[in-house]
Amino acid sequence: MFTIPGPPPVSPVQNPDEGSLFLRVNQRVAGEVLKVGNEQVVLSIQGVQVVARLTNPEQLTALIDRRFAQFLVKDMSNQVVTLQLLEVPAPQSNVEVASANREALLLKSLLNQIGLPATPENQILAQAVIRQGLPVTAEIIQELRSFLNGIQPWGKQKQIWWHY
Repeated sequence: MFTIPGPPPVSPVQNPDEGSLFLRVNQRVAGEVLKVGNEQVVLSIQGVQVVARLTNPEQLTALIDRRFAQFLVKDMSNQVVTLQLLEVPAPQSNVEVASANREALLLKSLLNQIGLPATPENQILAQAVIRQGLPVTAEIIQELRSFLNGIQPWGKQKQIWWHY
């Protein structure tokens, strides 16, 4: 009987701890908050349930009303994962919204005072003039408009261009 040489048989690989498989210190991760309590949080990260401690007990209370959150892996020792909750930018406060509304009203009023309609284009031009520290006059707005019309069509689609 002949033995035919070939590739060596494949031996099963021992499964390493799943926590170390995809988490590293200083890695940012996002996860679904499954359970909060007793100084621990249970998360689903990439479909794997992870039990972790947080760096600060106050972070646990911040997680109670949240379904998803972002974390920074701070430590992974003694089979304990320690995470830091990353703050998500808070939505605009009522003060910021009121301030933006007040600015929009002032801008419309200014345009009316100089004899121009408060169109979105005129508002964009007036904001640009104000940001440059120039006086807002009908002549400057008309000059800017004629210059921009000579370059390319502009307007609402080009609002981002003015916000540099």
